[in-house]
Amino acid sequence: MTNNSLKKETNNSPLHKIMSSCYQVTGLVSLSYERPLTVKEQFLLKSHLAICAGCRGFYKNSQTLHKMMKAHKQHQKDTQKP
Repeated sequence: MTNNSLKKETNNSPLHKIMSSCYQVTGLVSLSYERPLTVKEQFLLKSHLAICAGCRGFYKNSQTLHKMMKAHKQHQKDTQKP
């Protein structure tokens, strides 16, 4: 098997498609904290999260981190001296 045929097989494998989707979905999760997602982006995110435990974990962790950062920011505002 040549190097090129190995690349071709790898790029067409189901694992490659899933990993590409995982890469896209983690980007969408991050993007969702910056702006509202389009309907198409929401569908891609929700449908992928339904089948991918790894991305569900990433999503839950990012939600937790986001909430913690918001709470920290609010705490900083509340404790600042005028």
